[in-house]
Amino acid sequence: MASSTASRSSPWRALPWASVIGIGGTAGAMGGMLMTTYNGYILEVFKSYQPIFIVAGSAYLVAIVVIHLLTPHLKPVAAERLLKL
Repeated sequence: MASSTASRSSPWRALPWASVIGIGGTAGAMGGMLMTTYNGYILEVFKSYQPIFIVAGSAYLVAIVVIHLLTPHLKPVAAERLLKL
């Protein structure tokens, strides 16, 4: 999602896209490593998957709030413009 959001919110030549995609991939990999450690700790302490599912279920809600806070002027693209692509 990071690469598509960045590519649609700025001019084509304004950003080096390989760097944007690389940073997004690195963040995803690091998040996966942290969640693996977090999952083991939570299972040991609570003996339940419920906190893990709460975090996983709320991650998308937190992400959409962050995107809306960072780009408050983001507008939907008209269908006619999409058909021209």
